[in-house]
Amino acid sequence: MKDCIDQIDEQIAIMAEDGSGVSLVEAATNCLRQHVAGELPGMREEVLGRAGACIARGCPGAWVLGTLVIVTAPRAPAWPEGRWRALQADCVDFCEGWGGEAAMMGWQAWEIFGCHPKKTWARVDCLGIVCLLNSSKVVDMTATTATIRSKAGGITTYRKIEQITAVQKLAVPIWETLI
Repeated sequence: MKDCIDQIDEQIAIMAEDGSGVSLVEAATNCLRQHVAGELPGMREEVLGRAGACIARGCPGAWVLGTLVIVTAPRAPAWPEGRWRALQADCVDFCEGWGGEAAMMGWQAWEIFGCHPKKTWARVDCLGIVCLLNSSKVVDMTATTATIRSKAGGITTYRKIEQITAVQKLAVPIWETLI
């Protein structure tokens, strides 16, 4: 995974310097195929086609690559089927809509995509924003909050943690639990 992230970051640097570079989608696809057997069917190809645009808008390459891993991976046993599908879509939506801004405001991968590496649902205090969405939408973000609108229209404010506990230090991005 680290080699893949390094390749994506290298492409970002090349594009930043001269506006050229190998397709980020191609680089991500090649990396993913090292980790995921077989071809990428249907929805997954569509997501790959949107990855380069996310990076161009400032979403970190590691987040985009991690999202691609989530979208292409089979359901993790800790995730109920419906929640897994929602998580896949929520990761893509977040990267496209807020990834660049969240990164510029200092949000970390574990705060957005985090979960406890062994006890995903038992340790809610380790869950990042995207894990909690369940098809709800982030409608606003600041350096310390994310405002979320539920499918029913209710508003919830997710507050960034100021004092990180020992357990929260264990939180890792979801994709690290899959590979």
